[in-house]
Amino acid sequence: MAFVDGNVKASNLYLDKPIDAGLFEYDLFFVPTGSGRFELRSHAGGGAHVLPQIVTASHQTFHNTSETWFDQSTDLRVLLAHGSVCEDTAKPAELVRCRELFNVRPGVWARGAGSWLDFDGNAKTKANSRTYRYDLGRNLATWQTESGLDFGTEAVLAPDDILVLGVLGGAVESTLNYNALARSYDLSSLEAGAYATLSTRRFLPRHPVQGLLRYIRVGRGH
Repeated sequence: MAFVDGNVKASNLYLDKPIDAGLFEYDLFFVPTGSGRFELRSHAGGGAHVLPQIVTASHQTFHNTSETWFDQSTDLRVLLAHGSVCEDTAKPAELVRCRELFNVRPGVWARGAGSWLDFDGNAKTKANSRTYRYDLGRNLATWQTESGLDFGTEAVLAPDDILVLGVLGGAVESTLNYNALARSYDLSSLEAGAYATLSTRRFLPRHPVQGLLRYIRVGRGH
């Protein structure tokens, strides 16, 4: 802190814009008391307004990437329907060939997905008799890879049923960038899970029973 004798005016010292200190910002104020003095006063800045949006971005990343698994569960229905497909084959040789095609064990699969989302938004802070406005426009880019193994067996509970067991693993990477604020966040997660599907002639679940474990890490880019 420096003390200088003499009178000062409001035009003697100024800031082009408030100082960004993370969650808070500091702005310069002139107090015409005595010979006059300058003060730095804090207020909630743009960084404080982005906190709920980081949580929302993690939710959006989770739901967007879950669709990749739901697509895979749809493909499982093709495997589970092989009995009816092969029964439509008239020739014995073709019937054997059909069963061999569907009898690949284990089955290996891999999928990838990506999404790009743009959001508009704004916020304001009223403090120290001033109003500060913030442009919260941002974009969320998400990439995902996922792969797994399917193991199937037939005649578990009945002669015409099939049980498919599987394990999966994957990784997700998302980036949240703000257009007007100096903010960028990376959201990374790892996936590990297992699933089971039981099909009979009378019962075919739309979505298999599954368990999925995810670890999500959020880090600030710049």
